[in-house]
Amino acid sequence: MSEQMRRCIERIVSDVRVVAMGEFKENFRRKAFFDQRWKRSKKGLIDSGRLRNSLRAQIKGNSIVFSSDTPYASIHNEGGEIKVTKKMKAYFWYKYKATKEEIWKAMALKREGEEIKIPQRQFIGDHSLLREKIEKVIVEDVNEAFSKMKFK
Repeated sequence: MSEQMRRCIERIVSDVRVVAMGEFKENFRRKAFFDQRWKRSKKGLIDSGRLRNSLRAQIKGNSIVFSSDTPYASIHNEGGEIKVTKKMKAYFWYKYKATKEEIWKAMALKREGEEIKIPQRQFIGDHSLLREKIEKVIVEDVNEAFSKMKFK
């Protein structure tokens, strides 16, 4: 592979990383996965901003790996059920006392071991709108690379 081609691919991967990460973080503001609104979400997923700020994108060769170090990232992104623990109940009471929001009181009153259904509130993943933006970045980067190439 030529040096020009290698640099072009590196630029594409880097630019795709930036665009995708921006869109994934924007999903929090939209309270939606692109154009698909999240269910049962008044505030979205932003309480402290920890989940949004934990998103990482690491380039590995010609691939990009998106991740989060928060333990609750996957349950929100994919949805599912969790069991109420004593520690969770204490947190729910803390949040209720701090905010006076009835949802926290309702959560705090749940029995230990009771299951809570967490609706899917996807913020990372494949979507046609993301693919369109990525395609645009690729076309722009390839056109720029070709405009700079010198042919013999």
